[in-house]
Amino acid sequence: MTTIERRIAEAVGILKALGVPKEQINDRTAICLLALLNLPADRKWQDARNPMLGIRAIFDFAREKLDRNYAENTRESVRKYSVKQLVSAGVLLHNPDKPDRAVNSSDNGYQVEAQALALLRQFGSETWTASLASYLGLRETLAAQYALARNLHRIPVRIKDGATNFD
Repeated sequence: MTTIERRIAEAVGILKALGVPKEQINDRTAICLLALLNLPADRKWQDARNPMLGIRAIFDFAREKLDRNYAENTRESVRKYSVKQLVSAGVLLHNPDKPDRAVNSSDNGYQVEAQALALLRQFGSETWTASLASYLGLRETLAAQYALARNLHRIPVRIKDGATNFD
């Protein structure tokens, strides 16, 4: 396994630990996270940063630092199925400098949220497990949020013996 593959695998592991839905636990989302942390394979997790980047800059990082080349026509898929999900999970902020920026603006950008950045800087250290537990204790995982939304739309059905399908 190369150092780049190892770094991407670490990021995938972090996505799992954060409770990101399984559809987003993939190399594409991991690479987006690494780009938004400005964390190439040769830098330590404690040196993670949080620049504000757009999708184009994420693609540039992937190509230049991780040897992954994304086609231009995949920008919307990356935004919709990776970056937007990390925003929903509270890991990323969308336009933190100007939240009312138009959706179709070329200046749209994403940045790692401050508490998430502090947590991710702990990855691989002795404090990672405790820091992760503390972080997750303060927020609901996106997978749990999705499950709650699904359960809100469930209708109880009374079965012949008086029990319901939720018992």
